[in-house]
Amino acid sequence: MPDLRILKKRLEHLTDFSFTMTFGEPSELPDGCVLLRPTNGEDQYQELRQSILGPEASRHGAHITLLHPRNATGAIPNLASIGRELSGLSITFNTIALIEQRGCDPWQVKNEYQSAI
Repeated sequence: MPDLRILKKRLEHLTDFSFTMTFGEPSELPDGCVLLRPTNGEDQYQELRQSILGPEASRHGAHITLLHPRNATGAIPNLASIGRELSGLSITFNTIALIEQRGCDPWQVKNEYQSAI
């Protein structure tokens, strides 16, 4: 990952961006995490990510975390019910938040960068 100053400069100088992702069925990971992975829009996400982090940035799978094991201990998700509610969810992204997390504390939004679109 680039130095924080470089990262902030890239974020401040982003050209207009906006992309839409459509998400599929929920899946549960072995650790109990439940997430949605995109069925559409992954390429635009990766392109934007590399424009910020640099071309050497490794791919990181886009997803929406619905239940995180740290915050949903003991929860028994009903994937069929979640799927009925959220499968096919489509979201347009036009804001990037620079966040900071220390330990297991909640994320702190340090800045937001919005598209003009």
